[in-house]
Amino acid sequence: MSRKRGGRKGPKPEILQDDGTRLPPEEAAKLSAEAAAYAASDADYEYFEEEAEAEDALPPPTIEDALYALEAWADADRAAQIKAQTGTSCRVIGVTATGITDMAAMWREALDNEGRVSLAHELWQSGIFEARIAAAKLLTQARMRPDDMAWQLLTQWIEEADCFALIDALCKPAAKRLQGNLARLSQLDAWAADGQPTLSGDLEEDELDDDAIEPPQGPVGPKIAIFLMTRPYTKLRNPKPEDHRVQDHLLTLAARLAPGAPVELSRAIGRWLADLAKFERARVEHFLATQEHLPRTLRREAQNGL
Repeated sequence: MSRKRGGRKGPKPEILQDDGTRLPPEEAAKLSAEAAAYAASDADYEYFEEEAEAEDALPPPTIEDALYALEAWADADRAAQIKAQTGTSCRVIGVTATGITDMAAMWREALDNEGRVSLAHELWQSGIFEARIAAAKLLTQARMRPDDMAWQLLTQWIEEADCFALIDALCKPAAKRLQGNLARLSQLDAWAADGQPTLSGDLEEDELDDDAIEPPQGPVGPKIAIFLMTRPYTKLRNPKPEDHRVQDHLLTLAARLAPGAPVELSRAIGRWLADLAKFERARVEHFLATQEHLPRTLRREAQNGL
């Protein structure tokens, strides 16, 4: 026969004196009665847990608050260094990357979706380099519903960005918006078709020199962004059929843009191919073997993945 668990109780614990000896029976009975009476009286009280005091929530920051916070981190020496490294024409304050990240995270917590988009727009309009980086970070969360305005702003800013650092910062939130709606690949197609770079003169591939390649007539920044914001599609261990279709689409764009591409774009395409080669080696090898007039920079970067 089975026996109910917990049905059998063990002996009650004995009450001992300090020296370990048993109490006299009358004293033990008295203490047991007092304990029972205390337990009975304690049961009459209603227990409740006091609500924890809510932490003081930060008020939603205004553009004035945000710019004041950024200005508090001003460092003239660091600003000069950042400006020299990035080549941006924006005003640079000299805020550390960690400082921008922490402030943007704090602002995101204090704002709803609409408020984040609004503050990001105002930060970008300020024309300050660090404010524009913060604007990108305000739109980085994976889930934004709706996110049409965020996508519109990000693509507009990519077209306005004047240095790689800004484009790179913008492509991280843009990648999340793209993955949420693949119909937005049409924007990438439009960038690829705008002022498509061509070969400089009639040079053969073995005569091409990165320094001799002339910049394309159209803007090159958005073309670089194509391969920065789609890097998540190169790192899929178990890609789905739709992921393969996206990869094929991007390989087509790479083949269109590669000939005569300036150094920055060559590097972006080459690094994209190098990432893809770690999981899709055969496809990258086929691309390199079948495409003519690939700049040496692009081939060198792509080979790193092989």
